[in-house]
Amino acid sequence: METQKEQPLELLKREDVRTMAKDIALLREGEARVERGRVGELEKPQPVQSRSAQKPGQTSDVQEVPPTPTSDVSSDVSLMPKRKAGMGKLFIRILLVLIILFVIMNAIALAFFLLSKDKKGQAPSPRPSPVAPEPLRVPSPLFPIALAEQVSLGKNGNLAETLEQTLQRERSAGLTRIVLAAPEENRVWNAKEFLSSLSVTSPEGVADSLQENLTLFVHKNAQNRSRLGFAIPLAENAHIEADLTAWEP
Repeated sequence: METQKEQPLELLKREDVRTMAKDIALLREGEARVERGRVGELEKPQPVQSRSAQKPGQTSDVQEVPPTPTSDVSSDVSLMPKRKAGMGKLFIRILLVLIILFVIMNAIALAFFLLSKDKKGQAPSPRPSPVAPEPLRVPSPLFPIALAEQVSLGKNGNLAETLEQTLQRERSAGLTRIVLAAPEENRVWNAKEFLSSLSVTSPEGVADSLQENLTLFVHKNAQNRSRLGFAIPLAENAHIEADLTAWEP
């Protein structure tokens, strides 16, 4: 009998448990529906009723939702593309500057290469050869003389002193021609310069009849003495015998 009584009690307990489980499941399902409904109402924009429109003592089921901080998020989102765009522009400017510098450096290097190539290609211009001075033109002597000496004497030189030094030189016997040369003018002395340097004043008839050719010589005799002589040609048809006779002391 006890066992028979226990079996209905266990069955009743099992039925109560099943009923409670069903009730709990139904309650949870209802709460979930209510929650989903509230979430849907929150997502839809509803007109906000003013507090004056509500009746006193009546509470609204709509809860006030705090505004979402969209301004900060939007500002951060909007600033990121601007920063990226600014970095892109800066990179493009740097790239353009580098390209310009590269082109300038290449142009300078090319110009330097071409200039150095031109300098190497150009042969050095030959130096002008020194112009050889013209040889001194010495007129022929009035008579044959085997030996000749050239004495350099400037225009303002002392002729008497130069002739004295010339006579003191050692030389062989016979005639030796003395050529008075003016090296700075590359010429020889003429007869008129020779006579004027010795302060010789000749009559007008004699001076006008003398030519420019001068043959100056030194004669060394058997006594080893040197004597100075000169010969000056006369102009054609010159008659100076009377003038020479009158000139003699």
